[in-house]
Amino acid sequence: MKYPGEDGSSGIKWHQDWAFLPHTNDSIVTVGLAVDDSTKENGCLQVVPGTHKQPILSHFRDESFVSEITDPTFDSG
Repeated sequence: MKYPGEDGSSGIKWHQDWAFLPHTNDSIVTVGLAVDDSTKENGCLQVVPGTHKQPILSHFRDESFVSEITDPTFDSG
């Protein structure tokens, strides 16, 4: 969840949802529902095309989960 006025510097950074909710069954579907209008000013969802076909990237730094992609090969393009 992002609170009003967040500019992204304190919010959730680039990540793959799977890293937050690891499952043993990868044939599931998840859905996101926006209850407010999604605009650039309020931190709307962005998707990097094609990344759904790529492997899960590292979200760890020094063996700690850090809630963002840490893989140096990631390109938000």
